[in-house]
Amino acid sequence: MEQYASHYPLFGRVWYHAIPFLSNDIVDKYAKEFIDGIKENGSIVNPYPNLPKWDSILTLDGLMILKKHKRI
Repeated sequence: MEQYASHYPLFGRVWYHAIPFLSNDIVDKYAKEFIDGIKENGSIVNPYPNLPKWDSILTLDGLMILKKHKRI
């Protein structure tokens, strides 16, 4: 997770299933990093630069996961 922190792995569709098994400190750290990484235009860093239309989808997806796990 540290190596790819800017890709927000914990709040993507692959690793979010692990959230219940992680310590609150880790989840809170990456939740803050995700929220702090939201740009002024509402997007986050897109790990798929060839798919720019995914920007808003990735942001919405992460926010939905944050809400589901009561981090926002």
